[in-house]
Amino acid sequence: MPSRVGKMPIKIPSGVQVKRDAHAIHVKGPKGELKFTLAHGVDVKVEPEEILVAQVGGGKQALALHGTTRAVLANMVEGVTKGFSKTLEIQGTGYRAQMSGKKLEQGAGGPGGRDHPRLSAARAVQGQGNPLRR
Repeated sequence: MPSRVGKMPIKIPSGVQVKRDAHAIHVKGPKGELKFTLAHGVDVKVEPEEILVAQVGGGKQALALHGTTRAVLANMVEGVTKGFSKTLEIQGTGYRAQMSGKKLEQGAGGPGGRDHPRLSAARAVQGQGNPLRR
């Protein structure tokens, strides 16, 4: 029985090149290049506009790796196009965080507070609660 995640095709956006050699997949895009070594029990077909992952054999390992391989390849395609971002949402009473220039000012329920200049890449994102994106 194939994985529900593994059956979904992965769309290849414009500007992304996907190549397959004997035992690896290479994904190249505007933000970089990534390589993934394929495990036994999984077959990958690279078509002009999508990537298809298929299970080979019916063992437990092939079933487990079917969805995992598809998820890793989808993350690789997203990584070479959009890059990596991290979102932090602070919830609760007594917690406060705000951006002051390029510094993150944080108050955690007590007097004073902390400044985090090393998080200079962080910037506030408007929305529910107090999410911060880096």
